[in-house]
Amino acid sequence: MASSTVSQEASDHPGLASLMGTAFPDWSTFIKTPESLSTQLTTLVPRVIECLTQWAEAPSDTSEETPDRDAVKVELTSQLHTVLYDAQKHQQRFDEFLAEVETQVENQKGTLVKENMDLQTQLEDAKAAHRLAEVTHEQDIHGLKTQLRDQQDFSNRQSERVGELEKEVAAATQKSTELHQQLHERSCRIGDLEGQVDTLKQRLQSVETDKRNVLTQLNSRLQEVEQSDQQCRGLLTKYTEAKNALMMSETKVEEARSAETTAHIRINNMEQEVALLRQQNDWLNSELKTKSET
Repeated sequence: MASSTVSQEASDHPGLASLMGTAFPDWSTFIKTPESLSTQLTTLVPRVIECLTQWAEAPSDTSEETPDRDAVKVELTSQLHTVLYDAQKHQQRFDEFLAEVETQVENQKGTLVKENMDLQTQLEDAKAAHRLAEVTHEQDIHGLKTQLRDQQDFSNRQSERVGELEKEVAAATQKSTELHQQLHERSCRIGDLEGQVDTLKQRLQSVETDKRNVLTQLNSRLQEVEQSDQQCRGLLTKYTEAKNALMMSETKVEEARSAETTAHIRINNMEQEVALLRQQNDWLNSELKTKSET
């Protein structure tokens, strides 16, 4: 918005537009950079927020999507760094342009001051010539009056001389008036240029304020992305630790199952031995009973 305002101000003042074109040839492209950066951020920031929201809502055991997430994070970080680099480059070119404009304004001021001094000198010379012409005119008239009594012919020639002097005085007076008018126009032009310079400085300050706001928002978004990246890394670390603990638990369960199977086998063997011993004991009791009866 500030850049378009400066461009409109330049188009309203031809002298200011010429100054911008001399100090900064690609001005029309330069003033579109803040709008381009704003458009890129408007497109990029919702995407970052959407990705962070999806990652926060996604289950913690979706390990297959980790490479895709890393690729998206790398892409978003690269785009954010690109926008930041463009903003810094725009700021550098903006500072160079401002320095060049100030230099050219100072040069034009010096030129106008010099021209003003030259016009003032010419005006003083014209005034001196006018006063000298008036004095000479009065002396000639006095001489003509004195010589009028002696020679009528000489008086006629002097009358012609008086007419010529009157024309010179009129021309000198007209030239003096023109010099006064030129001096007034130069003074008005200096005032207009100073007003245009003040307006340009205000517009440039507005553009610089917008640029600082964009950089502040960009730095804030970068910090949020870095914090989210750190949180994702912490969650991945916890997930890896939990997975390792689960694998150790499964190993212990397998060992316990193996021990349980071995124990069941031993119990079956012992039950078979007990049954065999009972059979032998019954047989022995039977034999003893038979022998005792005989």
